Amino acid sequence: SELSGLSYNHPIYNDQQKYPIVISDHVTDELGTGFVHIAPAHGSDDFLLSIKHNLQCVNAVNLTGHLNCPSIESLHGRNALDTSDGIQAILKHLNSDVLHHYEFIHSYPYDWRAKKPILILGSQQWFIDTTRLRDNARKYIVDNVTIFPEGAEKSFLSMTAQRPYWCISRQRCWGVPIPAFYTKDDRKELVINEEIIEHLIKCVQQKDSIDFWWSSDDIKELLPASMHNQAENLERGKDIFDVWFDSGSSFNSVLK
Repeated sequence: SELSGLSYNHPIYNDQQKYPIVISDHVTDELGTGFVHIAPAHGSDDFLLSIKHNLQCVNAVNLTGHLNCPSIESLHGRNALDTSDGIQAILKHLNSDVLHHYEFIHSYPYDWRAKKPILILGSQQWFIDTTRLRDNARKYIVDNVTIFPEGAEKSFLSMTAQRPYWCISRQRCWGVPIPAFYTKDDRKELVINEEIIEHLIKCVQQKDSIDFWWSSDDIKELLPASMHNQAENLERGKDIFDVWFDSGSSFNSVLK
C-alpha cells in the first residue's frame, strides 16, 4: 500500500509514458513478491481494476493467439503460447532487465473439449443493464414466488440484488442473430433501428427461417428499401443472442 500512487517505466515498450502502481485485494504478498502485471483485456479482475483506475484496455494478443504489439517488430505476430516463439522472444527483448527465470508449473485454464489452453481476450459485447430490473424482479419474487426449501429464499434474493450486467451476445456459427449492422470504416459505428427490425421480422415470416441472415449474398435483402443506398457501406453483425435470452424473450412473446 505504501507504493500506491507511484509510477514506473514499462520494461517492454521502452517509451516515455509513466504507468501507475495500483492496489487490489485480489493480489497479496503471501505467495510470490506481491507484484503482478495488469492485463485489463485478459482477465476479469484486471478488467474491473482498469475501470476503477481508468486504465487503458488493449488486447496484447489477437484472435489467432499471436502477440499484438506493432510498435515492437521483434514481438509482433509471435505465437503467444509457444515457449520457443513468443515467450522466448519476450525474454530476449527484455534482455538485461530479466533478473531470473526458471520453469514453473502453475494452474492454467484449458478448454475441456479441445484440451488446449485458453486465451482470455477483451471484446465488444451486448449487455442488458440489470440495475433497472433488480427492484422489480425482487418485488415480484417476494410477492408471487414460493421458493423451496424455505431457507434458500434469503440467498436467492441476495443473488438477485447483486446480479451484474447480463451479457446477451455470443460468437457462434449458429443461433438467432442480433439484427445489427456496422459501418465498414475503422469506426465500426452501430446501425440499428425499428425499421430494420420490422423488415427482418417480415423476412422471417416469409422465409420461415432466420438462416437468410447468414446465407444471403446481397446485404440489401436484409435492409428495408429506404436504406438500400447505404448497403455498400454496411456489414451485417456476426453476434447471436445468448440462448437463455433467446428462449426467455420467445416465451414472453408467445404469452402476448
